Amino acid sequence: MNISRLIFDGLSTGFIFAFTVFIMIYHYPRYAIFQMPKSFTKGIVPTTPGEKKKCLISLSILYVFLLLFNGYDMAFVYKELDVSFLTLFYHGYLIGMFMNVFDIIFLDMILIPIMKNTFFELGGNPEKFTNKNVFFKLTILEHFVSWPIIICPIVGLITAGICELFMML
Repeated sequence: MNISRLIFDGLSTGFIFAFTVFIMIYHYPRYAIFQMPKSFTKGIVPTTPGEKKKCLISLSILYVFLLLFNGYDMAFVYKELDVSFLTLFYHGYLIGMFMNVFDIIFLDMILIPIMKNTFFELGGNPEKFTNKNVFFKLTILEHFVSWPIIICPIVGLITAGICELFMML
């Protein structure tokens, strides 16, 4: 495994992911509402199906772009090397973990507390959006359970598969 390339890929992908979601939520805070625990959004008018659809389409485009980008990048890096699917999977898995870390830092620990007044204007309780509450109610379950067990393996499998396809070309 090319460790320096893994670190570069992870940092660049994590930054692109976090920056894009940061800008999207900063400009359209209602997109974040349906993804938060019910205790945070109590008193806020629920996200409409149209808003959910726009958010999910935007996030889907971002995910597809990042998966294709990383699959192609990995194929370029490993084209001349004899690497196993497992190596490619681990490379993709670790890229997913970089995305997870950027999500924790930039979205959960920076963006949500910055935007607590915006969520208050939407009808939420600003006391719910403190770093402590966000960490215990949102970050632990999402980033220490679901990302490493569910999301990162999916990212690893898809990027490894895309990489294998690009290496066949």
